[in-house]
Amino acid sequence: DLRSNLLENSEYLRTGLKKLGFTVLGHETSIVPLFVGSEEKAIKFSASLYEYGVLAPCIRRPAVEPGRERIRFSLMATHKREHVDTLLGICEKIGKSLNMI
Repeated sequence: DLRSNLLENSEYLRTGLKKLGFTVLGHETSIVPLFVGSEEKAIKFSASLYEYGVLAPCIRRPAVEPGRERIRFSLMATHKREHVDTLLGICEKIGKSLNMI
């Protein structure tokens, strides 16, 4: 049940981010990479998430090539749908403020 819930949460987040207009990388894991494509924006996105109480690191060089920067969301089976909905709302605000969506 826990594994199933984790994968459902991850797919729900992926789908929600795509509906908002974000590019999401990967599939079928609990890691949900949100493509940003700019080191500066990835740093700002991650810092803004932290201000909302969300810890999601930006992944940038040397871990990825310049232009492939992303935010890494790691979900847990214990997250509720409401938690993911709250995260989607926060991402929408940040994405609009950074002209990403």
